[in-house]
Amino acid sequence: MITLYQFRHSAFCLKTRMALHAKKLQYRVEEVTPGIGQFEIFKLSGQKQVPVIVDSNDQVINDSSTICEYIDKKK
Repeated sequence: MITLYQFRHSAFCLKTRMALHAKKLQYRVEEVTPGIGQFEIFKLSGQKQVPVIVDSNDQVINDSSTICEYIDKKK
């Protein structure tokens, strides 16, 4: 299953959620707290920005456009 790390009100995170819904992929959401929560994202992806997804094979992908390309290739 895909895990999406996000800020709920981010347009980039919305774009990612819409791509996941369009492909009917199951995913779970981890809300990131702005500021302190971004340290965890940095450890995970090397960046402080969201969205970030982690796929079931532990593949970490960041940047909404890159994530959408990845999602589009699934299934």
